[in-house]
Amino acid sequence: MTTGQRIKDARKKAGMTQKELGLKLGVTYQTIAQWENDLRNPKKETIRRIAAALSVDPVEIDDSYTVKVKVEESFEANLNAGVRVTTLKKELDRAYDNLNPAGQQEAVKRVSELTEIPRYQRQDAPTPPPDDTPTDTTQT
Repeated sequence: MTTGQRIKDARKKAGMTQKELGLKLGVTYQTIAQWENDLRNPKKETIRRIAAALSVDPVEIDDSYTVKVKVEESFEANLNAGVRVTTLKKELDRAYDNLNPAGQQEAVKRVSELTEIPRYQRQDAPTPPPDDTPTDTTQT
């Protein structure tokens, strides 16, 4: 059964006309007809509003509703986390670029010092790359 057919069935069970449902949702009866005839698909938020207006669970209107919501919430959380990191790195780059060579060396030194302080360490910190400095294996 399509989403449109489910909307129509739920609307009829609720004893509503397309016009009445449209008034509750703030859309025209033509929009309701387009959804019911599968000419247009309502968005996730609209599905939630339709379900609320018809006093049914959104999954009764669109059985993929919960999956869509979980995927979108997860994507949004990851996107927001990425935006925060990108913004912080840009701020750090801007500040670093405003320093002269001596200041840049000092900035690197201080950031390295911060990585040694437990309260500033990430729990999921990446493993540092191996040191490329040659080790003196000869003893004097």
